[in-house]
This record gives sequence, C-alpha cells and structure tokens, in this order.
Amino acid sequence: MKGKLFQSFILAIVVFSCINQPKKEIKEGYNFSITYNFPIADSVMEDNSRFKYSVDTLYLFVEESFKLDTLKIFVDGKLYRQILVTSELSMGLADVVKIGNIEDIRNLGIAVNNSPVVSFELFDKKMNLIGVEKIGKKIEVCFYKKVPSFY
Repeated sequence: MKGKLFQSFILAIVVFSCINQPKKEIKEGYNFSITYNFPIADSVMEDNSRFKYSVDTLYLFVEESFKLDTLKIFVDGKLYRQILVTSELSMGLADVVKIGNIEDIRNLGIAVNNSPVVSFELFDKKMNLIGVEKIGKKIEVCFYKKVPSFY
C-alpha cells in the first residue's frame, strides 16, 4: 500500500513539474550573409530613382521570397519595428522601411521569424540603401550604392 502511495506521489511530482516548466522558444536556423559591396549596385545603369530617396534616411528594402514572415528590425539594440511581410511575386518586393536619420544610427539588427538577431555596424553613412532577401534558410543583407530596381 505504501509503495503505491509513494509511486502516485512521485508521478504527481513529475506531472506537476512538467506542467510548470517555462516554455522554451525554439529559434529558427537561418544563415545570414552581409555584402557591403554588392556587385549589381556598380552596374552601368543610371540611378534614375535616387531623387526619390533622401541621403540622410536609412532605407531597408525587404525583397524576395518572404511569405508571411515576421521581420523584426532593431536600431542600436532596441526593437524599432516588427512587420509581417510577404513579397509581391511580380515585383520581388515586400516592403520599404524608412528608419530615420542614418547619422543617428550606430548599428542595425534583423531577425526573421524566431531567428536570433543579427546585428551589423553602419560604418559608412553614405550606404543608406540596404536590401534584405530570403533564399530558403539563407538571409542576404546587401548594401546598395544605387537604388535597386523592382519590376
């Protein structure tokens, strides 16, 4: 009798401890790559759209292959904006986010869905056009010298 009572007591403790465990957030595994000198930006095409974009504002072009993904943007370590993004297939663009005066921003961080935040320093304040593209489990961050074209 004491044995069954003891087994019931142990079972109750195990069940109770499992119920009260904090939920662990599973981080998604993405490989991030950052390209500071993106070759397409050096093409011979004219930069006909430059007049539409201020040289003082940081622009984040959320580009291809996003489908109902959560994008978190961090400025100097603080959450700036969280958006749900889906790329427009015909254009290859989901959103363009204006982030404010680039002179006041030291670093930018990006997280996709539940991935860890990847931060990078904005050491060249003239490179204020940044593209983010999702290719499977790879996230590419590209610094453009010219405004990217979307069709």
